[in-house]
Amino acid sequence: MARDLMRALLVAGAMWSMPGFALDDPTALPLPAAPGIDTARPALAVTAIKRSGGVRLAVVNGREVRVGDRLPEGRVVKIGEDAVVLRQGREVSVLRLYPQVDRRIRKP
Repeated sequence: MARDLMRALLVAGAMWSMPGFALDDPTALPLPAAPGIDTARPALAVTAIKRSGGVRLAVVNGREVRVGDRLPEGRVVKIGEDAVVLRQGREVSVLRLYPQVDRRIRKP
């Protein structure tokens, strides 16, 4: 019986270590690009938005920024609850905290 229990634990441990069973960490920094992919300009990623009193801070590619700070891709013009807005000239970019989530208003 002890052998059967050990086998079951070994099989369960092996399954959890398989890539298909791993859970993604939403706070992790983006992974580096695979070889052969153009990495001249890495994509920006917002990993956190914090509020201390009335001041909002965002963590963009591991760097803490405030409204008015400059990034190579533009100036931070707004930090919302779930997004950071950048402006470079007339071009405006919105970086979402959770880009994979599609928020929709539910109709009653």
